[in-house]
Amino acid sequence: PRLLQVGDPDSGWAIPWGLWHGAILEVLRDFDGDLIMHNAGFDVKMFEHWSGVELPRHRIHDTRVQAHILNPNEPTGLKWLAERYVDAEAAQAEKALHGLMRMNGWGWDTVPIECTAYWGYGCMDVILTSRLHQAQYPRVMAEAPRAYDLEMATVWVLTGMERKGMQLD
Repeated sequence: PRLLQVGDPDSGWAIPWGLWHGAILEVLRDFDGDLIMHNAGFDVKMFEHWSGVELPRHRIHDTRVQAHILNPNEPTGLKWLAERYVDAEAAQAEKALHGLMRMNGWGWDTVPIECTAYWGYGCMDVILTSRLHQAQYPRVMAEAPRAYDLEMATVWVLTGMERKGMQLD
């Protein structure tokens, strides 16, 4: 990984993994709150591959899964959901970064770690994910808590299958 993003509904931090991975792991070991992610299966798989640390599945919430339960016929991309349910301008940081990436011929693996637009994009992702969780989670718990538990359990089964080498779509 290049950046690890952490935050809450009001603040986001993008932390260079290569420089700070020890501090990141120490903070995660001491943190006992919920972990809110969008597309948690992917993020957990990547984090655990790079860190060797298993995250507590029972404390992870996935806003993509929540969105799918609430509106199964709608897209589940973070920016689409955030523009619809959080802020109409939610995708601006992504648009700015993509413009720079096109202009400079960068990919996700080559965008310079010092690029402020890259950091802004990462920080906004955690803020948007946190706010989306605030908007969706109460509804999911009121309308379909068992479906959410089942979907989250399925995420972890499928993630384990992918880690063993099975290609899933």
